[in-house]
Amino acid sequence: MLKEAFAFESYYREQRPRPFAYYLVYPLLFPYWLVNREARQEFLMFRGYTLASFLILYRASRDSRRKGSQPAHDQQPPAAKLE
Repeated sequence: MLKEAFAFESYYREQRPRPFAYYLVYPLLFPYWLVNREARQEFLMFRGYTLASFLILYRASRDSRRKGSQPAHDQQPPAAKLE
């Protein structure tokens, strides 16, 4: 784990971080990673964290489905009272 932290430090010491907007649309920039060596290097450095995030998201989604939680829009509206 420390080796990865030092890799981040050395990478960002040599390369300035990109603007915040770049990281907001990071997943959509896949074609850019294929042609730009620096962007590809940065992506490969983060891939472990990205894969771990997707795994956590998948497991949380699966667990909520197993518990039988229903979306709110599937519930029936309360019956109207007749006066």
